[in-house]
Amino acid sequence: LLIVVSVLGLGCSGPSEPTLNNDTEPTNDNGAVESRECGEILNPTCQSNNCKLPSGGYGLCHLDSKLNCVCGDKDEVTDDPCISINNPQCEAKDCTTEDGLGGKCSKHDSGLCYCNPSEEDPVDRDPCGEKLNPECKAENCKTSSGEEGICKLDDEKCICDKKEIVDPDKDPCGETLNESCEPSECDLESGEKGVCQLDGDECVCGEAPMEDPCGAINQTCEPNECTLEGNRPGNCELVDQECTCVAHFIPPDPCGADENPECTAEECTLPGGEAGKCQDVEGNCTCQKVSDPDPNPCGADLNPSCDERECELDDGTEGVCQNDGSGCQCVKKPDPNPCGADLNPSCDDRECELDDGTKGVCKLDGGNSCVCGEKPPQNPCGLKLNPLCDERACDLGDGTQGVCQRSGKNCFCADATPPDPCGSELNPTCDDRGCTTVDNRPGTCKKLGRLCFCIAAEPADPCSSNLQCTSAACTTSDGLKGNCGWVFDLGGGGRLCVCKQAPDSCHENIDCVDLTWPESCSGHWECQSGTCKATCENTSCGDESCIPEDGESKLSCPSDCNCSTDQDCASGSFCRFAFGRCEEPGTCSIIPTFCNPKINRVCGCNNRNYTNSCLAEQEGVSVRANGVCPQ
Repeated sequence: LLIVVSVLGLGCSGPSEPTLNNDTEPTNDNGAVESRECGEILNPTCQSNNCKLPSGGYGLCHLDSKLNCVCGDKDEVTDDPCISINNPQCEAKDCTTEDGLGGKCSKHDSGLCYCNPSEEDPVDRDPCGEKLNPECKAENCKTSSGEEGICKLDDEKCICDKKEIVDPDKDPCGETLNESCEPSECDLESGEKGVCQLDGDECVCGEAPMEDPCGAINQTCEPNECTLEGNRPGNCELVDQECTCVAHFIPPDPCGADENPECTAEECTLPGGEAGKCQDVEGNCTCQKVSDPDPNPCGADLNPSCDERECELDDGTEGVCQNDGSGCQCVKKPDPNPCGADLNPSCDDRECELDDGTKGVCKLDGGNSCVCGEKPPQNPCGLKLNPLCDERACDLGDGTQGVCQRSGKNCFCADATPPDPCGSELNPTCDDRGCTTVDNRPGTCKKLGRLCFCIAAEPADPCSSNLQCTSAACTTSDGLKGNCGWVFDLGGGGRLCVCKQAPDSCHENIDCVDLTWPESCSGHWECQSGTCKATCENTSCGDESCIPEDGESKLSCPSDCNCSTDQDCASGSFCRFAFGRCEEPGTCSIIPTFCNPKINRVCGCNNRNYTNSCLAEQEGVSVRANGVCPQ
């Protein structure tokens, strides 16, 4: 509600200080003074723009129960349950009309949401209402502003409109301007144009008589529509210097000798209006009814190019249309099995799918049948996968990891463990050589007893010798940058000066996503030299995918990272997490209505298996991994 009030308090985009072109304020359908900011010209869809109240203060435009866009008090408008910001879907919420009647929010044919009264006024005192004035006669009434008005129809609704006071000196049918009651143009009460005419002894504005569309009102004889005898349609046309109504142009006959001398099968219209085609019948080209096409899906009528369409064989099984040399025939469908006799008669090692959804390869079994079996393990150091013998990971055969190495022309899997710089082979005397400890820290070879070990070097600690514990730069035990700071010594009861991790220190981009975004643009965090850096960009931010591992967060990229749960998203959408993440933040994504049945199995974040990622998203589930879920 705070957001709604703040938005409405400031108002939507629109004129803040309108300039009036004259001294006459416009009125709405109820005769009340209409704020120009709420009028049809400046606010045709009745947005909640700032407007000027009759009291001189400022309010907000809103739609009342009579479908008038009026200027109301800001506090009343912000509490209105039917305005678009409080009720964007125009749900049937309870509301109260300006007359104090209970109602429900309803959507008008125009798409606008308003408070529709659902209870009747106990006293029918509306002179323009259905009970007192069912025919909407021009009865006197009071407008909502208390002025004298008159009942009139407006879009099939009887309303009280402000009564127009005609200045007798300006009335086109009055004695001042029209003493002899000439048929001058005037305005009827309905707003339509009329002409002055005598009604007894009084000159009044009445309906204009129907004029000949080809007569005096058509001096240049434009082809206006007109009506001939027998109510036949026609158009005005100049005939012998006289504008006359003549019959509509009759289109040429598509089967006639002039238009179709060869009597080709042109489209035509039968006397009853049914579509037909020109045919030669005993030497006469006439429009004939088109016979029903051959229902055979492989026939010339429905399939002249013999496309591979589905058909039915004589035994009732499904087939496919194919040209067998003698014509387009319905033949047996080929077996889609990639290891079957139809597609793979020689049992080549083609890719196939095993029963568990994993990829396999076609091969002969013990019974000499071509089946889908497991793919044989491929040698990562072999010529096919690694022709240049790159240093790729491989298996030594005993379960340990090795690396591909070349020996002459051969590429083989060798032990990937580098020689120990403190071992007896490289360092039999245990010299103080540089080495790396088992926990990957720099160290020096040192002899402990009879054995030589790699001992981690003790880094200089700028904090332990910092008696005042000033904020000096330091490095934490896990290698992150930090600053010296006091902590309580729980064992000794005093304080210790230690290296405390800096808030913007990092190992990876994801270490930065909890920081406050300092820029006005959108982008992502980057961990550069152990420090979080805000980077503005609109390539990855804006791709409708929230990936915290790439440094995207709700603050850095709100367009992508816009939800934590499905409840944060609109109806028909779900909160989709990045592939393999299964935790917030995510991106609101539309639930697909149709999915291709192609098999590409995935494991959902709910630990259920799906045929493909689209089918998982149809159930509002993000993808944890490709393949089936582990048991």
